[in-house]
Amino acid sequence: ELIFLEFLSSGSRKMRVLQFLLWDNLFFNTLIREIESKNIANDAGKYLEFLSAYLFSISGKFEVFINSISLHAEHDLKIRNLIKDDPILELLGRYLLVECKNWENKPDSSILKKFISNVRFARCDTGILITKKEITGTMRRDSAWYVIRAEYHKDNVIIIVITLNDLEQIAQEKISFLELLKKKYEQIRFDENC
Repeated sequence: ELIFLEFLSSGSRKMRVLQFLLWDNLFFNTLIREIESKNIANDAGKYLEFLSAYLFSISGKFEVFINSISLHAEHDLKIRNLIKDDPILELLGRYLLVECKNWENKPDSSILKKFISNVRFARCDTGILITKKEITGTMRRDSAWYVIRAEYHKDNVIIIVITLNDLEQIAQEKISFLELLKKKYEQIRFDENC
C-alpha cells in the first residue's frame, strides 16, 4: 500500500491503476487520519483522491484512471466498471466519474450542478462525489440533495455522495464499499431518506 501511495504521489498523477490490492484496514485508517489532520486543502484533497483510488482498486472490479483530462473537464478519477456479476452495480454504468471535495464548507447545489454537467457531458450514468462534509440541504429546491434527486428524475443520472462519515463506516468494517455503493444508488433511485 505504501508503494501504491508513493506511485500515486509521483510527478505525473495521470495514470491508470489496474493492480488488484488487498484490503488493509490500517492503511485505510491512516489515509482517513491524514485527511482529517491536514489543514491545507490541497494536501487533504490529495489524500482523499488516494483513498478513493484505493477503495475502487481493492474491489478488483474497477479500473481506475487518476486525473483524467477531457476537453470539457478534469476528473479526479475516471472509473471503468468491469462488474458483470452484480445486476445492481452494473446499473452504475460502464464508466463512473469521481470528484473529491475536501472542503470545510458543505458542497452546495452549484457544485452539484457543475458535477452533474460533467457526468452528463461524458455520457456517464453515475457520478460519485466523495466529500469530507455532507452536502447542503434536505428536500428544499435550493439544496444539493434536491438537485441530485431532480436530475435523476430528469434523465436518470445518479450522483452518489460518499462522506467522511461513510468512509469511517467502511474503516470500522460496518459496511463494504460495494454494499455502500448499492445502498447509496438505491437511496437516489427510490427517493429514500438519506
